[in-house]
Amino acid sequence: MADDRRGTAARTGATARRTPRARARRRRTRWLPPLLLAGAGAVVAATQLVPAVLAVEPAATSRAIPNGGVTVSSGVASTALSGRLSFEHGTIAGDSGGETVGDSSTSSGGLVVPQPPRPAGISIRPWAAHGVAPVLTPREPACGGTGSPRRVTPAVTAAGAGSATVTFPSDDRGEVQGYRVSAVSQDAGAGRQPTPVTATAAQPDGCQQVTVTVTGLTRGTYHVFWLEESITSPATGVTRLEQVGTSVPVLIR
Repeated sequence: MADDRRGTAARTGATARRTPRARARRRRTRWLPPLLLAGAGAVVAATQLVPAVLAVEPAATSRAIPNGGVTVSSGVASTALSGRLSFEHGTIAGDSGGETVGDSSTSSGGLVVPQPPRPAGISIRPWAAHGVAPVLTPREPACGGTGSPRRVTPAVTAAGAGSATVTFPSDDRGEVQGYRVSAVSQDAGAGRQPTPVTATAAQPDGCQQVTVTVTGLTRGTYHVFWLEESITSPATGVTRLEQVGTSVPVLIR
């Protein structure tokens, strides 16, 4: 038991003797990490800084060099910049071509303000008109009427008991063979309507007034007269009836 106490006391004393020396060593090396960190930062910052020497002189003794708008003197500054800027292989993108501006845009130190690039050789075509309808001249029928296809409003006159006279201009086209006039009663009743009363007329020579008399109409009723042309197609030879006009309602006496 006594030996154990002596061994423990010896170890405790040794530990107590070593502790101040260890603490002293740690205090002496405590400044090393911050110093290394500061040195690394200084190295990185130094690599990013490129010293450039510009000799600034009054604008009267400086000359413009097409180097992006920077004006340097003809002395040592030109030699110092010759290793960094190229003055022999054209202009830099966005260069003003060596042009300078007036005194209002020049700084007090003599540096010339570079000008933005100016577009050249650009032609703007005028815009085409939009939303403007063309002026169209419809083809007028040679013998009267309006529009294409032809539209005619026939003139109707009540003539005698149960009859009416229809007058209209002819159509001198070669495919027109004749005309048909139909009297459609406006007195509609229940069920199937009666077949309209019709009358025909032949095609006259040239432009003439065609008169057709329609008989057998119901007295005291209104009728509307349809005008149709009998047209034969030059391509197929088929004849068809094409309605070209209607009259106003007419009272049959």
